[in-house]
Amino acid sequence: MGRVPRLSRNVAPDVFVDSGAFYVLMDAGDREHDRFAGCVRDVTVPLVTSENVFAETVSLLTKRIGKRVAIRFGEDLRRSQTVTILD
Repeated sequence: MGRVPRLSRNVAPDVFVDSGAFYVLMDAGDREHDRFAGCVRDVTVPLVTSENVFAETVSLLTKRIGKRVAIRFGEDLRRSQTVTILD
């Protein structure tokens, strides 16, 4: 088996954010919303997601919360300086 590379103490790995995490952030009524939102505010490493997660989150928000929230999420994420969307 191959060796698992070790990260330098000076290199922070990216954190991949999935649709469940984005949904909790956007749904103020979710029981985990406040706790998770606090964690995200404190993140100091790069955040990444994918186009597929982006599309899934917009669809989920549209169905469960509403079109306006989904549109706001999409626009905000596309302009985000803290989250990179990978192809």
